[in-house]
Amino acid sequence: MPDLENAARRLKAIIYRDSVRDIMQELGMENAFRGLYRSIIGDSGSSGRTVSHSAEEVTAEFYRTKHIPDRLPEREVVSDLVSRVSAGDIFYDLGANRGLYSCIVGQKLVDGTVHAFEPNPTAVADLRRNIELNGLSQTILVHQKAVSGSAGTVQFVVKSESTGNTLQKSLVEEDDQQVTVDAITLDDYAEAVDLPLPTVMKIDIEGAEFDALSEMSRCLTRCRVCYCEVHEWGSREKQESENPAEVLRNCDFENVERIYNRSGSHYIIRAY
Repeated sequence: MPDLENAARRLKAIIYRDSVRDIMQELGMENAFRGLYRSIIGDSGSSGRTVSHSAEEVTAEFYRTKHIPDRLPEREVVSDLVSRVSAGDIFYDLGANRGLYSCIVGQKLVDGTVHAFEPNPTAVADLRRNIELNGLSQTILVHQKAVSGSAGTVQFVVKSESTGNTLQKSLVEEDDQQVTVDAITLDDYAEAVDLPLPTVMKIDIEGAEFDALSEMSRCLTRCRVCYCEVHEWGSREKQESENPAEVLRNCDFENVERIYNRSGSHYIIRAY
């Protein structure tokens, strides 16, 4: 069954490129593929089976779901980040999901702390289970908040056929769910609850980075290295003036470079 699941994921990665997906929608085939994929992968809940993931000789355990597969996603990025983490770092994981980065980094820390930000209630439940599984309850603090460009209550889109979720209403599809979550701006929230400022940060907030980065300059100026996943469809009207790479350069990062490509408009940058 694992081989069949992996084959289904590889097929989905090919089909869900924009150009191929557009053709499938025109031919009326997308719903049929979704049903087939769902029958192979199953739902997102944990079966109780665990999987180990390692990076730079640091290992963490996870309950296996479609969000935490047998093969470590974006291994080179995880390894690069872990190699730059020191025992006393303060790591902010924005868009922590089920805790892949948080738990691996948490296993490397000695007197440091992870602050994991994740608004999706289902993901937060899985995140807490993975934290407990790794014995990291004293190291990883969970903030059930959406990091955004403004504070308040927002509608959060839980994607039915993706491991990512989003605040972007333009990306809502027929089978997606919307839940009401609390949104915060990072600088104001960190000050209000007296969080230590981050020394290392990972940002994967599914298009909201265009808005959120403008409200975290105080946190970024203390940050030694920042990894940001860029989704160029997130806020198209802001891409020229508020490009994440330019925002990071303006926060005194000397080097900002693309280190991982998902597609032409979806990639990860590293600033240090």
